[in-house]
Parts: sequence; structure tokens; C-alpha cells
Amino acid sequence: MTRGGFSLSCETSHAMKADPLRAMDYRPAAFITAAGRSYLTIATYEGPPETYSGTMGIASGILRHSEYALYSLVPLYLLPDTTDPTIWTLYRYGKTWTRAEVGKVPIYGLVGYGLDPWQLEPFFAALASLGIRYRSQSRLTADLWLRTLRGSVSVAESPSPWGYVGRPALRPGRREAVPGTYRGAVLMDIPQAFPTAMASRPLPTRLIQSDLWWQESGIALAKVKGGRGDWTMLPRGVDSDTVYWTFDELRTALAYGADVKLLQVWKGECEQDLFSAWYDLAGELRGLPGQSGRLAKALTNRLWGSFTHDSRVKYSRTTFASDGTPFIEYLKRGHSPEMTYLSALIQGRVNVRLYEEGLRLGAVFCETDSAIVPLQVGSGLSSWRRQTEIADLEILSDRALRYKCMLGVRAHYGTDGCSFCAGERWHTKTQGCLDDSVESELQYRKERQHVAPVF
Repeated sequence: MTRGGFSLSCETSHAMKADPLRAMDYRPAAFITAAGRSYLTIATYEGPPETYSGTMGIASGILRHSEYALYSLVPLYLLPDTTDPTIWTLYRYGKTWTRAEVGKVPIYGLVGYGLDPWQLEPFFAALASLGIRYRSQSRLTADLWLRTLRGSVSVAESPSPWGYVGRPALRPGRREAVPGTYRGAVLMDIPQAFPTAMASRPLPTRLIQSDLWWQESGIALAKVKGGRGDWTMLPRGVDSDTVYWTFDELRTALAYGADVKLLQVWKGECEQDLFSAWYDLAGELRGLPGQSGRLAKALTNRLWGSFTHDSRVKYSRTTFASDGTPFIEYLKRGHSPEMTYLSALIQGRVNVRLYEEGLRLGAVFCETDSAIVPLQVGSGLSSWRRQTEIADLEILSDRALRYKCMLGVRAHYGTDGCSFCAGERWHTKTQGCLDDSVESELQYRKERQHVAPVF
């Protein structure tokens, strides 16, 4: 029995077992590159694209590619509009459309990488050379790791009477700000933050409740109070909090002046190097050109989160009436709390690095693995990646900011800014919106109406 790419161990009822993936038989890939009213175009790497028309033509074209791994470079929710919608079934996980079906033929979503499959050919060629069968993005994420394992790995958290602690210990990444106006800053991020955290040192394959004592690795329910400086391991504006922490986070909090009181402890045992070989492979794939590298980056960034499947996220199947009316059925999805603590430990490592290398040095904004710091601070962060140099910055809150970049100065245009932020225009970054989009600008204006002036 499998859940999310991993098989249940026979050792204990609370263990998840990951087995090395053997080389798999090759099957070719095909791509839906265009779709509209009564037509659909499918391309392969073996010949020119073919366009199919009408309900029978489109259904026939899809069935002709049943031996292929069929991907859609077009948003999946647009496909039922091409023909009789009753032949389509769509699957959605949370807000993401993951798969469509016509008959028994699956069509995997692959949106955001352009409409030219040849841009993705280096990535698919690399998968074929590794013996990895083309499948859904979630399966590819798991298979890339399983292919690098040298032996079976059994991972388990032994549940206490209060249940599993992995989920409450997995807190959202930090998104905080110091509202105000600033001149001369830089947005920087930690390159490959999560893959690096995964491979930086071994991780425990067991988590058990333990005596009330500091552990080398594990999770604790602890009360943390205070700390030195404007930034601490606590969220801004919070002087004390009692939540689940990793021991990496607690040691860092203690080192920078916080008071820490342990209330309950879960000890990590049986440490193994789970990700070094995968990290090397991920680096090679992320170095592929163009959209292939972007796809590899997206898939390898997802692995740390694939050890937890949030049972609160809805998984649904949508079918359609002949007039296009959708019928939505919510499905059960396997939930594997036994491995969630791994994601929490990895997130904790990223939180520590964000704080030690970025926040405490004078950051004015942070988001998960990135921070905006003064220019002079950014020059000293040699292990971080410089994303955007900022001339003028206005921060309303952790939800909304805007800035003018320094591209014009760097390119000797004789003025600050670029085409996005010339004159009265600004770059905008708001929570839940695409950066620099119309929605982001409108959200910034809305936020400004409700935030007390800080300028």
C-alpha cells in the first residue's frame, strides 16, 4: 500500500518505509500545447504537433496517446471547454488542478513552463537517463529522491497520548516586517534553502517522547521568552510564546538571550544521511537550461514538504453535465503523520539560518528564506543570493510593501528604476498576489487605507 509515493512499513504500524527505486521502463512524453473551442493540439518529441477537432477527434487524439505520459502545458480547467465536457474528469488538491482524465487516460498538469515542450526536453531526457518513468509532478518529486537511496529507510514518529507532534511543530515560514521608509536596501535569499537544510547533516529516522532534557535532535513543547536585539526567534511583537520548537531553534534562541523552559520533549534517534546523494542530483538538474532548470527547481523544492500531507487540505474530483455544470465530489486522501516531523526539523534549520545570517543583522522584512537588508549588510552575505537592489522602499506591514529598484542606475540609464517603477509607478509585493501584478497594486492601496501612517 502506498501513500504519497512511500510504502507502509511492515515493521510497525507507525512506520513509513521508503524503498530504493529501481530503473523503470521508458515511455515517451506528449504535451497538450494549445486548447480552444473545439480543438486541441498535442506535441511529442518524435514528430510535428497534431491538432484534433470536435468531440470525437479530441477524444480519439487523447486515446491515441494512451501509451504516453501526457502532460498539459495549458491550464487543466480550460480543457473541458474544448469539447463535450462530459468526457472530462478533473482532480484538484487544495487550489491546484493536478490531473485530468478522458476515459482512463490521465493528463498531468504542467503549467508555468511555457508552451514549447522542447524547452523541457533536457529535463525529460535527464529523467530517462536516470531510469525514472514520466509521471505526475508529485510522483516525480518522490521518485527523484527514491532513485538516490542506497537502501530501504524506515521513518517513524511514535505517537504520544496527545498524538503526533510533527504537525504542530511545522509552523508556517516567517513573514514579518518593520514598517517604515528606507533608502538603499537589497532583497536577498538563501540559495536552495530547503535542499541545503536537508543535506547539511543527518536527520533522525525515529522520534520518541523522552525525559525532560535537552536533546541533540528532536522537538520540544517549550516556553520561549525574550531575546537580544530587534529580532529574536519569536515573531516580532511577541515577547513570550509556548509552542512546539525544534531543538535547533531552541538552542539558537538560548544563544541570543532568550529564556527557554522545556515542558515536553521528543527525542530524535537513529540519524541517517537521507539526502546527500539526492542533493547532488538536484543540483545537476537545477543547472539545466531555461524552463528545464525551473521545473527541476520546483520539483526539488517540494520534497521537504512531501513528507507531510495536511488532512485539512481538500482533495476533489470534478465531473461535468452536458451544459458544463460542474459536480464536485470531495475524496479521502491518505494522511501520513508519521513522517511530518522531518518537514518540521528541516523548516527549523531554515528558520535558524534566516535568523542568524539575515534577521539579526538589521533586516526590515523577511519571508520564509529571504530578507530585505541594508545594502551594506547585503554585501557581507556572501552565501546568500542577491535578488533585487532597492533604491526606495516603503513597508506598510508584513502583508504589503512597494519599492523602486536600482536597475536604471546599474544599467547607466541616468535614473533610478525600470519600466515597472519609472515615474509614479512602483514595484509592489503583497501577500497572496503575484508581484507587480494589478492585483498586487490594488491590494497595496487597500492596505494603505487601513494601516496607520508610518512615513
